[in-house]
Amino acid sequence: MFSFFRRTFRQWAGGTKTTETTSPARRLHCEALEDRVVPSITTASSIVNTTKVGAQLQAATATSSNGSSVVVWTVQKGTSDRDVMAQRYDSLGRKVGGEITVATGRNPQHNPSVAMDARGNFIVAWTHDFSTSDSDVHAALFRADGSRNGNEFAVAEMPSNEYDPSVAMDAAGDFVVSYTYQFSASDRDVKAVQYRANGSVVRSFDVAASSRVEEHSQVAESADGRFAVVYQSVGNVYAVRYSAAGARLASYNVAVSAATECNPDVGMDNNGNVLIVWQQQQKGNDWDIIARTIAGNGVMGSAFAIANSSSAIETLPTVALDPATGKSVVAFVYQVGSSVSVLVSEWTETHSWVRTSRLGYGMTAPSASIGGPSRNFVVAAQSIVGTSLDTDGGVFSVFGNL
Repeated sequence: MFSFFRRTFRQWAGGTKTTETTSPARRLHCEALEDRVVPSITTASSIVNTTKVGAQLQAATATSSNGSSVVVWTVQKGTSDRDVMAQRYDSLGRKVGGEITVATGRNPQHNPSVAMDARGNFIVAWTHDFSTSDSDVHAALFRADGSRNGNEFAVAEMPSNEYDPSVAMDAAGDFVVSYTYQFSASDRDVKAVQYRANGSVVRSFDVAASSRVEEHSQVAESADGRFAVVYQSVGNVYAVRYSAAGARLASYNVAVSAATECNPDVGMDNNGNVLIVWQQQQKGNDWDIIARTIAGNGVMGSAFAIANSSSAIETLPTVALDPATGKSVVAFVYQVGSSVSVLVSEWTETHSWVRTSRLGYGMTAPSASIGGPSRNFVVAAQSIVGTSLDTDGGVFSVFGNL
């Protein structure tokens, strides 16, 4: 089951660095984040998947400004058979309807990403493997009631590997999908496609297309259609901001140092403010979670620590930035020895730590989203061990209000 963690999970352990970096980054310091009071969590950790056959993994979440949410994930049905499923929730974290089959068939379909508009309509994008040398990015639109809105469509289908999609949606339903394109064995690029709400293509464009490896992109979008894409390249983190029309506004060296920085995620509020998180290697196997802002006017702030316990390994961060207030939730994997859990950390709009809670032990690869008038947030993660609720591993979630 560990082979199905986020695609770049295995990269941070053995990635290489170029010498085109600055001096080693100073270690950032903040208060330890584990085991605090948790008044913001409104539900206990509960299982998302209803079907228990096969391992459930690769969870992703989205929350609408109306407060409803959706969780999508991959189900491992056989050695080479994987499907994508979804489950809707109301603003109180209660399941609405049954599981939705997003993508199924003989070919493996996996690694989903999901986004919602202001009415609760949502888009799911995923990787569709046709062969070991040809994977494409597909997507499908869904109405707020969970019904499919049109046919599944291809975002990227060149005769090469295109994979690891990320999707963001504005209030009106227009959306952007970013993904990794394997140009050659040693050259991967980040590309994106901008769409109207009806699924028509506005434009396709390169986010990062040098001769180096650029990969693991994440995209976030404001209510009015402005968006930002972050990605990693050779142990560094970069970002690009775009206008609602898709014009490239500015590029940023978010984390470029002698340390290895990878697995970035990004959130964006309605003022165009961007919050980026990533994991950063300190010494040996000591990984921390670091964050940095880009204001709506384009000014990038200083890096600050989300989690940097010297006795723990903190990896795989995910961020949800409240569109209305700028408050945020950051979830990440927290490992001490053989004990692995997912922590959920809450932050004010000025990036002051509020509290940290634990989604559960034996979990990894979290995803977070936030929205609605009550600042509803959801964090979902996959279990790496069997439980009484799902003996071969399931997807679990918690809900709360900032």
